[in-house]
Amino acid sequence: MFHIVDDDIMLCELNAEVLKSAGFEVAYFTNPLEYLNQLLTHKLAFPTCIFTDLSMPEMNGHELIDKIQRKHPNQKIVVISGFDLNPYPNSNLICHRLIKPFHPLALLEIAQAITKCDDQGCIAAKPICKRLMGLPKEADYACPFDCEAKEQR
Repeated sequence: MFHIVDDDIMLCELNAEVLKSAGFEVAYFTNPLEYLNQLLTHKLAFPTCIFTDLSMPEMNGHELIDKIQRKHPNQKIVVISGFDLNPYPNSNLICHRLIKPFHPLALLEIAQAITKCDDQGCIAAKPICKRLMGLPKEADYACPFDCEAKEQR
């Protein structure tokens, strides 16, 4: 299950449809406060991953990530933003990032990598993640799930 949080309803619906068409279960939310309330009061199960925008009214994505991570520190999160995220203050908390505009295949690749990581462990997803993080805008970014260290154990 994936959750998408973005105040732009059109983007929520489009991203949800892209993921659903690939066979993923998806729920989307346009209000980060309502989403957080439902998530933290256990009206929603924690998903495999949360895709969240950063620039939203009422609560920005940074605050949302911080509050989620306090309750569920291993929650996988993907940041979606129209702004370059270097340096991103919470980069140690996110799995991947997408800078708008992005191709729907990038969203699918990230969803597939995260699913593989969740199902088979981060080492199984490492080739996909390494390629995704090798993209020009991702050069200074490192996933918090340190597959390199886990592989050496």
